[in-house]
Amino acid sequence: MNTRTISTRAIRRAAAALLVPVTLMAMPGLATAAPAPTTTAADKAANWLAAELDANASVMPSSFPGATDWGLTADAILALAADGQGHGTSAQASTTKLLDNARSYVTDADFGAGTERYAGALGKLTLVTLVQGRDPSNVAGLDLDAELRARMTPTGGQAGRFVDLSSFGDFSNGLGQAFDVLALARTSGGVPAEAIAFLLGQQCPAGGFRADYTTGDTCTADSSADPDATGLAVDALLAVPSTSTVNGSVAKAVGWMTARQGGDGSFSGGPSNAPNANTTGLVAAALRAAGKGAAANRAAAWVSSVQLTAANVGSGPAAAEVGAIAYDPSTRDAAIAGGIAASARDQFRRATTQAVLALGLPGYGEIGSTAP
Repeated sequence: MNTRTISTRAIRRAAAALLVPVTLMAMPGLATAAPAPTTTAADKAANWLAAELDANASVMPSSFPGATDWGLTADAILALAADGQGHGTSAQASTTKLLDNARSYVTDADFGAGTERYAGALGKLTLVTLVQGRDPSNVAGLDLDAELRARMTPTGGQAGRFVDLSSFGDFSNGLGQAFDVLALARTSGGVPAEAIAFLLGQQCPAGGFRADYTTGDTCTADSSADPDATGLAVDALLAVPSTSTVNGSVAKAVGWMTARQGGDGSFSGGPSNAPNANTTGLVAAALRAAGKGAAANRAAAWVSSVQLTAANVGSGPAAAEVGAIAYDPSTRDAAIAGGIAASARDQFRRATTQAVLALGLPGYGEIGSTAP
């Protein structure tokens, strides 16, 4: 299959918006995680993702015809690793393909001189490399640790922020900042204190974290808080050394997230700000890591309700899609009735890579250190 990386600003922005075992530090004042629910549903979701990778030359295609989505490929690898399939054939082949094409993901090599660097993509690529036990010092000729550290603003009001080096402008944001912290937390050099401090400064008054960094140096309005960014920020803060400031921030964020949980266990977020599997998966994983097992289990039940299963698809059009997780109930129902349409497959891939984390799997800060 011919897979190229599309050279559009839309793909560039999407990449920026956005995934070696470690010993995690205990969080004083936070309860230990409740027992996770069975991973049977998670195994089936991971198997479906592996099949999608296998069917597409070990990558996840972009929604743009003929293009490869390297960020989504990284998400799929992390999901497989969380389920304990990181050393399986599918995840290993995809990891090799991603690392071989690293410059297509984290630089402008496919449509420019290759001198640009995208902070969020660097963080996710570094995290995948370490989770998969590969050497980050020479990935397609890049020293990922050095490249990522070079993206951190050293001084000023935004000291500690990881920023893009790009003629397109700086699209770095809260999701990328969290991935950058998660990645460096697994390195021998650890996370610079400035990066932790900057992330802490993005917590809004009520406890949520903002995703959009286009204005100001800190979050001053709760209207800027984003559930997805908050879940990832909690994952990142749980991966750094424990301090009273970090612990207090995590506890406040956990309170903000649990207060937003719907009666059915779901969480709302994303462009639609409606209940969806992506947001619910990211928040559930963070809550479980922070010791809020009951809330995480309620979220897992909702995610399970939008998964395609042998029971709800029967021998119908979606019989071959068991394990896939829909974005929301209406998308699930459409797939059950007519199978996963070509136009909907990309959304199913994106939903499944993050929603599967709700099903009792480790969050991004724990993959490789906590058994699924």
